[in-house]
Amino acid sequence: MPHTPNPYATLRSAAKYVRQFRQKIFVVKLGGELLDQPNIRKAVAEQLALLWSFSIKLVIVHGGGSSLDQLCESMDLPIAKVGGRRITSPAVLDAAKMAFAGKLHMDLLADLRAAALPCVGLSGVDAGLITATKRPPVLVQADGAVEPASVDFGLVGDIQSVDPLVLTHLLQGGFVPVVAPLTGDDDGAIFNTNADTLAAAIAVAVKAEKLFFLLKVPGLLADVERPSSLVPFATLEKLAQLEQNGAVTAGMRPKLDAAKKALVGGVPSVHLVSGLAPDALLTEVFTNEGSGTMISMTAMTAGGIAEDHAGQTVPLLRISPPRLPYDPRSTLGGPGVHPKSFEIRRRHRRLHHLFTSRAWHCGAAFNEQPMVRSGQRWSQIAYEFAPRHGAPQRRLGNRPLPSQVAG
Repeated sequence: MPHTPNPYATLRSAAKYVRQFRQKIFVVKLGGELLDQPNIRKAVAEQLALLWSFSIKLVIVHGGGSSLDQLCESMDLPIAKVGGRRITSPAVLDAAKMAFAGKLHMDLLADLRAAALPCVGLSGVDAGLITATKRPPVLVQADGAVEPASVDFGLVGDIQSVDPLVLTHLLQGGFVPVVAPLTGDDDGAIFNTNADTLAAAIAVAVKAEKLFFLLKVPGLLADVERPSSLVPFATLEKLAQLEQNGAVTAGMRPKLDAAKKALVGGVPSVHLVSGLAPDALLTEVFTNEGSGTMISMTAMTAGGIAEDHAGQTVPLLRISPPRLPYDPRSTLGGPGVHPKSFEIRRRHRRLHHLFTSRAWHCGAAFNEQPMVRSGQRWSQIAYEFAPRHGAPQRRLGNRPLPSQVAG
């Protein structure tokens, strides 16, 4: 009888990440283009529910730019954006209130509730969460422009302070705050605030372990026309190089600006992850190579150590070995093809099975010493937890949570 690989080996491998991130706070920003598609919205909600079931505390911030664009078109309102940021007139602000704190917000809450997440809907106005002031005219260099020009963004709020008290109370009570990108001041004014900037400010205020941006692209691309040009790891210096090369345009600009603010504010790492690829968020959290782009203040070296800007070694933010950079000489799929592109869909399917199959029922695996398998190919690991004929299929609600497992 042939030897059958251990189906729980990968579960043990993921256990080290579960232990590392338990009771830590993740801030997850959902792009509005993802929320317009009910099937994508539900798939993302299921991934978030899984993170929460591992005792990872979540704060969700959502955008809604595409929904606002559609509403503005239906109301014959002009749509103006400069440098990826919207110019907000009083009429557009009224539309933003309807879009961000209305249908889009409630649809997301309903899907999160269906995924068994105890979510609470908020905006930056609630409980004085975000205090903002109207943005004065600023110099902005538009995409393709040679010189910056003065732009009045209208009723757009610049964040002055964050009071995380309401978020802290909700997180301590086991709830998941869901924040819409509207802010206000003490005089009763309401502003439209970029959701990326809002998520970064909240991540700093709650001392988050990670900040995630879920996108419609795989992550940060060196060439926006080539999805295979994914940058798996970047530092602030790398971001500066990409900006100089013109690789950062449109909606990616405010995301990277927010990422820089979060890193400078003390968030250890920022991740740009696809919200369309199946289980890409789980792959980013529970594997070393991830699925998108990880941005950090420190640079990872081939030896598995990290160096700060002064050249001194600091602890790795991700369990070693570090992420492998894109190798254009890879023979997997031919030259110029990203090595992960052919394995990613298979891995996503297998990871979904990993956390929803009978392997979950063995909750004690999370208290065992993890098995180090840094050199093993993903195709082999995927086979180890492939579905077995005749394996009992139980509903997720019938399985114990890790917090309920003794030890």
